[in-house]
Amino acid sequence: MIKLLNEDKYHTLFAIHEINGSIYHYRSLAKKLKGICSLYGIDNTSLFFQLQDDYLSIPQLAEKYVTEIRKISLTEPYYFFAHCVGSFFAYEVCKQIETNGGKIGALFLVDPPAANFIQQDNTLGLSPIFSSFCGADGIDIKKSEICGFSYLESLDYIMAKVKKIFSNNSAALVDDIDYGNIERVIRVHLSNLLAFENYEVCSKVKNIIIIRPENSGEKLERVLSTWQGVCNTNLRVKYLLGNSSAIFQEPLIDSITEIIKVNVGER
Repeated sequence: MIKLLNEDKYHTLFAIHEINGSIYHYRSLAKKLKGICSLYGIDNTSLFFQLQDDYLSIPQLAEKYVTEIRKISLTEPYYFFAHCVGSFFAYEVCKQIETNGGKIGALFLVDPPAANFIQQDNTLGLSPIFSSFCGADGIDIKKSEICGFSYLESLDYIMAKVKKIFSNNSAALVDDIDYGNIERVIRVHLSNLLAFENYEVCSKVKNIIIIRPENSGEKLERVLSTWQGVCNTNLRVKYLLGNSSAIFQEPLIDSITEIIKVNVGER
């Protein structure tokens, strides 16, 4: 749990990490929320670096997060924020709080995947990782490829593919590769994705606000329909003018800040 902004007079907004366990992008949001709310980021990179041949499910992770959140604040209602695949972690945190009688003021989901994303045979989305290491890409691993593997077996399978890709590059490039660092990053990414196993979004969470860029692609309406299908009247949608790749840049981040301001008030 990392304090990004302290505003004692106002409610606290808890921002749940993205798929790689990072809250890096939320630092730019913190600068915009002065005078609106306090902001805590829930980061889990250190947790996943310690994993061995196991991983925690989304409900297990959420239970740990709820415990930490209660240490920070017992004041209800609670407010949560998440981006992209991190939406599922935030959703489960809210579900557990409401199941135990707590109140959610609002759950802000920015550009989330389809609600049935977990049930689909998605790729692991590792290309951005390799782009950051020597600009390599070209790896495409589907979840079905590692179905039935243990955590370490999955990691070994992915690393074998990584090394094969890099071995096809120039000798000078290969000599500069830090495989240990690549493995650490993949551990975080893989653990988060494996945590999705058998998880399902249901209609138990109230006050969900989905924030979507209008030109985030042709699948926009399909994605929203999956959430509307499970959340029904508990769901509101706010559209932004812009591209999803610039979510945490101006002017989109200003629009997100305004939506938060309208829905999170003084204690």
